[in-house]
Amino acid sequence: MFNWDPEYADFFMRWPRRWVRLKFWFAISIPWCLVHVAALPLAAITLVNILRPKEMPTPKRLAQALLAVLYLSWIGQVLLFQVWFTYHLTPPVLLGLALTATWMRVPAEPQRRVALRFLLLLFAVLALFTHPALRPKRLATWWTCVSQGSTNELRDLLALTPEMGMIDGDSDWEDLERTADFLRGQDLREDEPLCLHESTMPLYLELNKYPAFRFLFYGQAVRVYRAHRQQMLEELSAGQPRFIVSDLAAFGHRIPDEDKSMPGPPPHFPAPLDEMFPWSEPIVFHSGRYGYIGSAIPSASSGSSQFQ
Repeated sequence: MFNWDPEYADFFMRWPRRWVRLKFWFAISIPWCLVHVAALPLAAITLVNILRPKEMPTPKRLAQALLAVLYLSWIGQVLLFQVWFTYHLTPPVLLGLALTATWMRVPAEPQRRVALRFLLLLFAVLALFTHPALRPKRLATWWTCVSQGSTNELRDLLALTPEMGMIDGDSDWEDLERTADFLRGQDLREDEPLCLHESTMPLYLELNKYPAFRFLFYGQAVRVYRAHRQQMLEELSAGQPRFIVSDLAAFGHRIPDEDKSMPGPPPHFPAPLDEMFPWSEPIVFHSGRYGYIGSAIPSASSGSSQFQ
C-alpha cells in the first residue's frame, strides 16, 4: 500500500476516469447493479429504526443494522478512496443483496412492508427490463447454445462489450483461434508467450502456458509506476519472452476483412506504433487485429522512451 499504491492512485484517481469506469461497470453488471435501487433506501430505513427505536431492538434487528452499516461504509470507501474498477464496485452489490434479503426475514412494521414490496418490485421490473439474457437476439440463440456448445460464432454474437460500444476486453475469437494455432506450432516453452492486451489473454488458457512477465499489463505498469520502472524493465529483460501478442483494436485500428488472411505484416500499420516497442520489432504473423512480434527485448539500460 505504501510502496506501490500512491503512484497507482495518483494516476487513476482522477474524476473523469472514475465516471467512465462507473458507466462501464453499470453496463457490464446489469441487472445486479440495480440492487442499489432497493438496498440504499432499505439501509437508511434500517438505521433510522435503530437510532430512533420505539422498543428495545432484537438481535436480528441489530444484526441487520450492522449489515446496513457495512454496506454503506463499503460504498463510501469505494467512492472516496478507491478507483471504481469493477472489482471495487462489486462487493457492495453482494452486501446490498444480503441486506435486501434480511428484510424478507426480519419482521417489519406495516408501513415498512409497503416500502419493501415497492422497492423489490421496482428492482425486479428494472432487472427484467435490462437483463441481457432476455433480449430477443439472445433468446434466439438458446437452442444453438444447447446443441452446439461454445463456438467462436456464438462467442462473438453473445459478447456484451461490443454491443455497449466498448472494445477493451472483448476478443475476436476466430482470429484468436488462428493465432493460437500458429503459436502451437512454435514449440513454446512454459513461459515464452507474452499477451499485451486484455483481449489476447485467453491465449494463456488455450495454450496452457504462463505469462513471461509477472506484470500482466506491462505497458500500463511502466507508465503508471514510474518509481519502479527500472525494476520492471530489468525483469522484462531477464525474462526474454519469445512472442508478444498485441491487439491493434486497443488503439482504434481495425484490419479490413479482405486483409485478415494475409501472411505478412498488416498493411497500413499505424505510423506512431511502428516506432515503439514492441511494434518496432518484426511482425512474424498476424490474424486480423492480432499481431505476433519477435522476441527482441530492450535491455533495462537502453532507456524507456520506447514505452511512452
